Amino acid sequence: MKKKLLYFLAGIAVLVGGYLVYRKINSSIETKKHQARVAKMAHTASKNVQILTDTIPIDYLNEQRTLAIYLPESYALDSSDYSV
Repeated sequence: MKKKLLYFLAGIAVLVGGYLVYRKINSSIETKKHQARVAKMAHTASKNVQILTDTIPIDYLNEQRTLAIYLPESYALDSSDYSV
């Protein structure tokens, strides 16, 4: 009886471990797909809009968001600080 219980618990551990590995790999694949999609994006409203490839987690919505940021034309050349 103890041997059967041990095999059962080992089986459960293997299943849980496999599931956790699957989730990690799937998350990594989805992140790479998202970054590839964002890299192809172009914002047509202004040439100064930068789309970030990283995402920000929105926990209460259980999703990730991509940010588009408007930068002034002189941003790259200017040494001024810009408030956020």
